Amino acid sequence: MKPFFAVVVAAACLLAGCGQPGESAAQTEALVREWVSAYEAKDADRFIALYADDIYYADWAIGAFIEGKDGWSSGVRSTFPEAAFAFKATSSFVSADGRFATVEGSYSDNDNEGRVVTVPMASVLEFRDGKIVKETDYYDAGAFR
Repeated sequence: MKPFFAVVVAAACLLAGCGQPGESAAQTEALVREWVSAYEAKDADRFIALYADDIYYADWAIGAFIEGKDGWSSGVRSTFPEAAFAFKATSSFVSADGRFATVEGSYSDNDNEGRVVTVPMASVLEFRDGKIVKETDYYDAGAFR
């Protein structure tokens, strides 16, 4: 009877998802370091390679919500070359299971009058199979108006 009970419990765990480990925290920390490095260097190819094909990107400050790597990567390729565009990370946090990370820093770009403006920014990243599957960015877009 005990072996049957053990099989039932194991099957229940697998069906409930407890048998599906997320990214390890160490793996995710390495990916976050690469993300920061590529972002700060404005290396679009390296940056885009970190994302899954089914990336979901949300920029609440400007109301931009993009599904899929094609649309999202075209935005990256058009924004990264801009002279005023920059990101500088100051801290990061990775969840114990490695599925999520937050990166805090500053974001710079031109305002409507061409002046460079810098604001605090936070990005929340979700990982699956060694790739970023969701990014949500938070900052004050009002400073750019």
